[in-house]
Amino acid sequence: MTESQYKDNFDGTMRRVIEDSPASGEEYDISLLIKCLRVLSYYYDRDSKKKWRNDIELESKCQKLATKRNDIFHSFAGIDYLNMKKEIEEIELLINDIFSTLKLRFPSEVSEISIKNKEINDQIKDILKQPLAEQDIKFYRCQMILRGQIVSYKNRCKSFGKIKILKFLTDSNNLHNVKLIFTEIIIEKSNRFNKNTPVKYTDIMSLVSEYGILLLDSEAGGGKSTTVNFGVDDWTEGGKEMNTTRFIFIFPMMFKNPYLSTVGDLIGELLPEVKAKMGNDDIMNCLADPSLNILFLCDGYDERNEKSTKLFNEICTLKEKHKHIKVIVTSRPEAVQELYNTCGSRLKIDHLKIKGIHESKRKEFLKKYHDEMINSGDSKESTEDLLNFYESCSAQHKDLYRLPINLTMLSWLWGRNPKLVKSIKSAAGLYDAILNMLKDKLVNRVLTNPDVMSQINFTFITELINLIVSFECKVFNASLDALKSDRMFIDKIGVDSMRNVCRDKGVPFSELQGAFLLVTLQWNIKLQAHLEIPHKGFLDFYAAKCIESKITREGNKIKDILLELYGKDHKEYMKNINKYQNVLQLLGGILALRDPSLVEQYGQEIIKLLIKTGIRNNKQWYTVYCDFNISPTAAEKFANLIAPHLDLKDFIIKDSDVDILSTLLKYVNVKSLTMDITSSVNLVQLSALMDTLSIQKCAIKIANKDLNNFTISDDDVKAHSILLKYVNVQSVKLDISSAADLPQLPSLINVLRNNKCFININDLTIKDADVEVLSTLLEYTNVQSVILDISSAADLPQLPTLINVLRNNKCFVNINDLTIKDADIEVLSTLPKYTNVQSVTMDICSSVNLVQLIALMEVLKSKKYMIKIANKDLNNFTINDAECFININDITIKDTDMEVLSTFLKYINVQSVTMDISSSVNLVQLITLIEVLKIKKIMIKIAKKDLNDAEVEALLTLLKYTNAQSVTIDINTTAMIPQLPSLIDVLRSKICTINILKITGNTLLWISSINKKAINASIQSVVIDSKLDLSFLCFGKSIETCRL
Repeated sequence: MTESQYKDNFDGTMRRVIEDSPASGEEYDISLLIKCLRVLSYYYDRDSKKKWRNDIELESKCQKLATKRNDIFHSFAGIDYLNMKKEIEEIELLINDIFSTLKLRFPSEVSEISIKNKEINDQIKDILKQPLAEQDIKFYRCQMILRGQIVSYKNRCKSFGKIKILKFLTDSNNLHNVKLIFTEIIIEKSNRFNKNTPVKYTDIMSLVSEYGILLLDSEAGGGKSTTVNFGVDDWTEGGKEMNTTRFIFIFPMMFKNPYLSTVGDLIGELLPEVKAKMGNDDIMNCLADPSLNILFLCDGYDERNEKSTKLFNEICTLKEKHKHIKVIVTSRPEAVQELYNTCGSRLKIDHLKIKGIHESKRKEFLKKYHDEMINSGDSKESTEDLLNFYESCSAQHKDLYRLPINLTMLSWLWGRNPKLVKSIKSAAGLYDAILNMLKDKLVNRVLTNPDVMSQINFTFITELINLIVSFECKVFNASLDALKSDRMFIDKIGVDSMRNVCRDKGVPFSELQGAFLLVTLQWNIKLQAHLEIPHKGFLDFYAAKCIESKITREGNKIKDILLELYGKDHKEYMKNINKYQNVLQLLGGILALRDPSLVEQYGQEIIKLLIKTGIRNNKQWYTVYCDFNISPTAAEKFANLIAPHLDLKDFIIKDSDVDILSTLLKYVNVKSLTMDITSSVNLVQLSALMDTLSIQKCAIKIANKDLNNFTISDDDVKAHSILLKYVNVQSVKLDISSAADLPQLPSLINVLRNNKCFININDLTIKDADVEVLSTLLEYTNVQSVILDISSAADLPQLPTLINVLRNNKCFVNINDLTIKDADIEVLSTLPKYTNVQSVTMDICSSVNLVQLIALMEVLKSKKYMIKIANKDLNNFTINDAECFININDITIKDTDMEVLSTFLKYINVQSVTMDISSSVNLVQLITLIEVLKIKKIMIKIAKKDLNDAEVEALLTLLKYTNAQSVTIDINTTAMIPQLPSLIDVLRSKICTINILKITGNTLLWISSINKKAINASIQSVVIDSKLDLSFLCFGKSIETCRL
């Protein structure tokens, strides 16, 4: 059957059994066996459906047996021996009936059928002799209960695919689809032997080991929970992206939950129907079944409490015993070592680090998220403007937004007021701006709510603001206490303190708490409501705000504040110091926002405490240094504290690190490192950093570059103009275009020259936009040949430079076939001097520049190029006013063609031309053209036979070069008299018969100019005005003798 038919006939659970079990089918349960029989019978016999409904047919009897068997194990809560014996005997009767029917259908197989029938009857008798295995029945019944919840559980889990990070920022209930905003994140392996190996997020599930747990570690807001949500969502949708189809169940577990302490409790919360029918022991027995492939997704190890720690240990125990149990756990870096201490000796830990969202994907995240905000009514601002703002940020500033939560906060701030985000440079700045936005929103909500305003006990808005400040202080204090107690919710003492603040002023508690906290519902024997901090990042920020208040108002030391939390028990304080890592980082940023002098006052203590929290990630130290906004005068003091704690093994420097490291690395000796720099780097900072590294004689590698096969592309020009001063490369291959950073290109070229670096370009095609860059570049490269593909749009002042460079390099310039248009004349009058062109096609008209055309044609002539005319049939070629249509065999020339053809036909071989001109022709050009035709010995034809007044002057010139046997003259005194004798002379010299249509009195004047010259002329009629003196009429004979 086809793949589609296979999926239509068998559900996911059945397919997993079929694919994972032996081909014999010995591990199939009866339901799957019957399903296989039904499908096979239908494919072999299209009428078999009727047989499954007919009681006398074999198919129907098989179905009846399966139904009976399932009724026994699925329907009875309990069964005694006598009832079980009765049920088994009924099954025996059904089986014997089936065998009897088999013998009738397959008479040739009766002997074999009888043997199998006896074998099964013997097995049934043995079963009846055994005591009732109640435990087996109970286990199987529990399995069926659990499996029966798969579909409904998947539907329930679809809520995991709906997220609203920072959902307390809005009054709407809209949830964003995780698929619509999820963007690929950077994940790397962090184990000893494969550190920094990239991992695709779609491969996470395939890395889950049968013998250990998979740890996902990232800093606050790095995307751990979103990745977990995406995994659950993928499972509910069929596992198309993350390969979750192999799991029959995925059970998400949140470490922040303070009520669940056993696996049974977790299953009870996720599957309440199962919990109602099964006890914890039954659940654990079911989970031990190797046919149940189960994944526990344990999110937020750093948020663990006493009960969730117990639950996790139970999950790990299950994992130790059963390799079909899989476990993924997420954590912040500060809790990773504790996880290793707890589980490392029991289970193998595969460690992945989530680094955030790659710079190339952040705009995609912003677009997706902000568009979703617009769709849900949470923003009316422009997404395009938001993306432009992000693009305008420096590399260091952009690095702030590598974390999904920071991008999320940026989107919310933009949605409220784009002006808020312009000056934000740190995570603390983002949290602070969100907090201020919430407070502004709260003030507006209170002032515009008549019910609330009628209850309050103050008259001035400043009193409301003071109340909010008092309330937030209580929130901050309660948050620090919650962090100490490993809680995400506010305890009763904290809630009461907030209520008292509201009660004194008559403001409803619900109005104020909604601006800072979330109301969540959780089961603990009964449903309970709690006030929860909306995100672990906000818990840390609120706690940091509490410490800021204590040190600035009360003058306390930070260490003393933390010690006080643990009753001044130094051992407990040191045991828990790592959970304050992010709090201390945010505290430095908060102090920098408030007053930079506070950083100098408290910054050193914060850094010393951060060292104790166990920061091992260089990026975190860079963030600390950046967020503290340390002044140049204090830089050395702080750098000396941080530098010794940088991890210098496999040291990699990226764009966003350059500014910070140009200071930090002055105080630490680095033996080797890798530069992973792009075009967005700040060159001044990069130069400063490279000078520092040069002084230290640091060995420098360039990321993703093979020094033996070094290629420089457009994006490399800017950074490599600095980097290659310090890295010796013997040869490079240049692959750049006009998109390269042109101001930096000469610098790069000079660096390569100074390094005596061989620059190689094997074959190069030059287009218009390349002329400027290549006129510089090719001075320093060895190019064997180039293909020129340029037009008048090329940079003409640079083109001669480029051509000279190519000549000096003895470079073969190849143009197989060149089409020349009007606009190309100027550029090509220079270009072909240095090129080998096999043929040229001319596609020009009267708008051409003649001076340039002459220059071009001289070049083409000297090069002996074959010249074609564009878009023309050479056997039928015409020239008219608008076009130069040249037929090599015959050319018709009109007035407007004179100018261009007087030049063009010098270089074209034409057998004959036909002249079709009028009095509007330019005589100078006509004479020039005729001279050309004469020199080329081209036969000239005239388009008309008759000569009228207006054509005298033109024909005077033209007929010098034509052979006309006869001319009919139809002219009057408007003709140009001075030209007429010349015309007559021409006609006489050609021995041309002249036929004069009519002589009138007005035309007798010019006849006198003939003056006795013998002309073979015939005059058809003469009309003479009697008043005229006719004595001047002398044809050498009297008028009477003329034929009149």
